Amino acid sequence: MDVIKFETKLKGRTHEICFDPFVNQVYPASYEGHFKNIRGNSHYTSQTGIDKFPKSEGEAIDYIARHNSRLKLELTQNCNLRCKYCFYNPEVYPTRAHTNKSMSPEILTRAVDYYQKLKSSPTARNQFNISFYGGEPSLEPGLVYQAVKETREKMKDCHVGYYFTSNGTFYRNDELIDFLIRNNFLIQFSIDGIQEEHDRFRVDRKGQGCYSDVIKLLNKMKNYPRVKVLITMHPDHDWQRLDELYAVIGELNSDWQINLSIVEVNVISNEDMKIDLKERLQAKLLHFREKIIGKLERDMPLSPVEENYLKSLFTDYSFNFTNHWKKSRFVKTCFPGAEILFVDVEGNFHMCEKIPTSMVIGDIHNGLNPRAIFELWNEIHHISRDLECHDCPYQNLCNFCFSKLQGGCDRKSSFACDEHRKQSMQRVLEFICRVKMLGGLR
Repeated sequence: MDVIKFETKLKGRTHEICFDPFVNQVYPASYEGHFKNIRGNSHYTSQTGIDKFPKSEGEAIDYIARHNSRLKLELTQNCNLRCKYCFYNPEVYPTRAHTNKSMSPEILTRAVDYYQKLKSSPTARNQFNISFYGGEPSLEPGLVYQAVKETREKMKDCHVGYYFTSNGTFYRNDELIDFLIRNNFLIQFSIDGIQEEHDRFRVDRKGQGCYSDVIKLLNKMKNYPRVKVLITMHPDHDWQRLDELYAVIGELNSDWQINLSIVEVNVISNEDMKIDLKERLQAKLLHFREKIIGKLERDMPLSPVEENYLKSLFTDYSFNFTNHWKKSRFVKTCFPGAEILFVDVEGNFHMCEKIPTSMVIGDIHNGLNPRAIFELWNEIHHISRDLECHDCPYQNLCNFCFSKLQGGCDRKSSFACDEHRKQSMQRVLEFICRVKMLGGLR
């Protein structure tokens, strides 16, 4: 596959940039000779690039046992909030909705038992993580206590890590707070900005914001180091004001991890909403990136949110010297069940929490279903063939996820590929190269 070339401007000068899909690298054209030598290196050209994924149903369970490292439990579909971009908002994601359903103690026990059996295989990955999810998991603290007790008893010879994903409003429940801290949970809270920004989207059933509740909880946990703060960047927010939030979090605990996430657009089923949000998001990203470039050109320091955005972006588009272009899949498409085994309130297995509920890959009674897994696996590859993805130079930058299959097999995919999508990827590559050329994130 040929090198793609495009131009960009830095400090008033025009520069030529190359993207080489063979080695999955973006670089200034002056480095082209170096990368041509890599192309001719037998270490790369001799690689087959064939995926090391199961080729038959009989290999699926063993593969999942060897690679899976997390059981994620949907303790409840209930939530005290009604965040406007939530996966459970039926106006945005019609495959999901909040209900009053919660996981029964019996289903939780069966889920833990199956996971323990799956991971007891001689070839299984010796890493165990239990993640508590919702809805809002703090509404079911009894199930959290039960799960920890059972995993400690049944997996006592192994290290088990615990994760808790919450909206951060349970500041009144001191018993749960003490339990999470005492058992060394990694706790992830969502907070999208200072109060007026956060409260525009993260609201309760009456439409009231929850910022003050989250801050009360964070104050109670300010001496606990294992906290991760997730910030979702929406185009209707003022991203520059995120620096004020960074200051608030830094005063509480400067060691807390802060992750930035762009609001998910491609899985939205409402086409008018999707197009509008995508256009506004691209315009916001363009302006935000140009501001970063402007600062780097003038040797000005970046703000905390700008630094964190660059780190997040460079992590997402980490380029390695590997013969990616001969691979037969998207780099961000996982094998169903091999990364996360998500158990819903009724005991059905899914590949993760973002996947439409029609894509069941097993249940607590019958275990994983290799046939259902391979139907999904073959479906996503069928779509990739129809879209001619294997000849696309941006294949390994594409986030073609199973969440794009709204409704599962035999249903129309919500994934669309057009020049707009390719232009977006080229803009990302151009921006990354410009940052590198200006010395950012050395």
